[in-house]
Amino acid sequence: MAQIRAAWAYRLALVVATVLLSLGSAVALARLAGLPAQTLALPGAAYAFVLSRRAGGRPAGEEPAHAVVFSAVAGAAAGLAGLMTRQPVLGAAAFVALLTAAAWARRFGAKAGGVGVTVVLALIAALMSPTHVRAWWPDCGRLALVALMAFCWVPAVRWAGHRLTGLPGPEGRRPAPLPPTRPGSRAPGTRRALQTAVSLTAAFTVGLLLFPGHWSWTVLSAVIVGLATGGRGNLLLRAVERGAGAVAGTMAATVLAMVVDPHGTPGIVLILVVLTTTAGLREVSRTLFAAAVTTLMSLLHGYLGRPDAHLLPARLGALTLGAVLAAAVGWFVVPVRSGDVLRSRLAVAVGALAAVLGARRRGEGVEAALTRFEQAAAAVEDVARPYRLHRRLFGTSPADGPHRADLVDALRECREPVRALAVTPLSEESLSDLGVALERLVRALPALGLVHLVEADVGGGAHSEPAPATSPVR
Repeated sequence: MAQIRAAWAYRLALVVATVLLSLGSAVALARLAGLPAQTLALPGAAYAFVLSRRAGGRPAGEEPAHAVVFSAVAGAAAGLAGLMTRQPVLGAAAFVALLTAAAWARRFGAKAGGVGVTVVLALIAALMSPTHVRAWWPDCGRLALVALMAFCWVPAVRWAGHRLTGLPGPEGRRPAPLPPTRPGSRAPGTRRALQTAVSLTAAFTVGLLLFPGHWSWTVLSAVIVGLATGGRGNLLLRAVERGAGAVAGTMAATVLAMVVDPHGTPGIVLILVVLTTTAGLREVSRTLFAAAVTTLMSLLHGYLGRPDAHLLPARLGALTLGAVLAAAVGWFVVPVRSGDVLRSRLAVAVGALAAVLGARRRGEGVEAALTRFEQAAAAVEDVARPYRLHRRLFGTSPADGPHRADLVDALRECREPVRALAVTPLSEESLSDLGVALERLVRALPALGLVHLVEADVGGGAHSEPAPATSPVR
């Protein structure tokens, strides 16, 4: 437990340092350009926060191509936000097209999917931070430069943290596998793109018609809920959490508006405090995280300076409707089945587990195999919460066999024994712990129709003779 807390504190420190450095460089650029500091400081903080705190706590890709894409999209999104005030239909169509293309890109492989994720991050940051663009140039160019600096601070801070502490920081991760395509149905990437197009079109329409001054709240809520990749169950759970967080965050912002001066230095300090709190809550509770994001948005959009009571219904309505629209579209429009997602991710994780056992038996390639297994197991954990909630609410029946949540728990129990087997010399204790965990996993695999993996992967690897204790582990 102490190690987990220390790792959490270290990741949080990296996020805060990245945001502070990005904010400082944005303020310096604003002064050089003769602009008010908040013009570029707040977008700089939002860019760094989104980049360093992706969903699940994993950093964005750090390749040069991603930096170029992120900065270009951030600048273009700022221009589109300005266009929304003059030609809202054209601006909304451009936003929808960008996000739909980003969702569809995942169909074309990991590299294209990574670029798509970078586009989504840039658009989320643009929706979170207020920008006042008078002209495409130089205003959009400055914001693109701020985004580029924020992108560069992420690997720089991680490198400095590693040099100072020896800790690697959060690891990047391959995108989770898409569920297989059912006969006669569309590919998962195409379904995600269609859902994105429909939900965002609905969110823009509702936002512009019902909340013309706060349409970005509706759209951002729909985007965040729509990012759920675990099927309909995960999508519905995220929508509920987003709605509860919107209520709590709105109330918190209202209270802060009554006790804190939102202008000048106090406002900036308050934003940094809330931003730090938001980063820390991401791994604690998604509901609390959603509440903190809502409070942060209130600060960034300047609502703290106007504590009018009539803003409360608008904020709550915009956020809630965005979540409801995304959940409804994901449930009814070419839906992705939760069971398909869990089955495909578990199949990858079981195969990766067998690869670790095989590498340990051969005495080579263990470290790479262990990394792949950890990533695959984390992808399973990303979609496990709805099943655990279902088990908690409705229980299990022995007649129905193992619950799907039992299978996820069985895989989780394998992680520590597999890690110990891979990085330490063999011992009776480590082999015994692994044997118990694998036995539970094998018993639970039929819950998802994965019986064939018992003999083909886990069964074969679990009962094979491991390498001697003197074998090199690299």
